[in-house]
Amino acid sequence: MYAYAFPSFPAALPLRPTLTLRVTNPEPRYIVTLTIGPAFFAAAIYLCLGRIVMAFGEHISRFRPRTYTFTFISFDFLSLIFQAVGGALASAANTPSALQTGVDVMLAGLGIQVVSMSLFIALCGEFAWKVSHNKHDLEPAHADLRASKLWKFFLFGMRPFE
Repeated sequence: MYAYAFPSFPAALPLRPTLTLRVTNPEPRYIVTLTIGPAFFAAAIYLCLGRIVMAFGEHISRFRPRTYTFTFISFDFLSLIFQAVGGALASAANTPSALQTGVDVMLAGLGIQVVSMSLFIALCGEFAWKVSHNKHDLEPAHADLRASKLWKFFLFGMRPFE
């Protein structure tokens, strides 16, 4: 939550009583942080899946842990590039059609982000299904970790909330 709002505070608050930042339109800072923030949260979740796969067993997973991380972080990076290029095109637009082109490129970036997150959720679900149906074939080296309360709290915190 703070990661979204913190970068935009200088637009609204004075730095010193006699010196203030003069920003004519602070809203773009809010839009930028709201657009970029979820990509970093998603990257953290991608890293966590890699650790979860290692704890339960790489042999159960469709991909190696690094493959999940690199693939989905690359998708997020690509979506951020599209969103940045679209934002630049929209901000430099002089005509309605150029503005619409920028908006379309930004929406393509958001679409990439949604598709990659949907694929990630599907692969997570598949892995969870495989773990639940192969309880006898889990990684024996990490049995103590999987039995710990901290691990169970971690998994509880990673589950999606409705």
